[in-house]
Amino acid sequence: MEIMENEVPELAVWRSNLVAVATYFHTSKCRTKGLAPAGNDIVVAFPDHDEVRFAKLLYNLIAAVLSNLVACRAVFTATVDNPDS
Repeated sequence: MEIMENEVPELAVWRSNLVAVATYFHTSKCRTKGLAPAGNDIVVAFPDHDEVRFAKLLYNLIAAVLSNLVACRAVFTATVDNPDS
């Protein structure tokens, strides 16, 4: 992956954005709980970091972000609309 990221720098940005979304929801139970109402109670858990199987982690991370995309956007919008909550 490092070789590909060196050749195509956008891949590094893309991967770091995926990790940032997962980290955003991993760091707060309130944010994670906010996914359920926005996603109609169908929420795929964001995977934890796994050193051994990087390809599997990346695949699971992509699947989780895509599955939760509508719910993530709803949480982001709610946060922007009401930053105090």
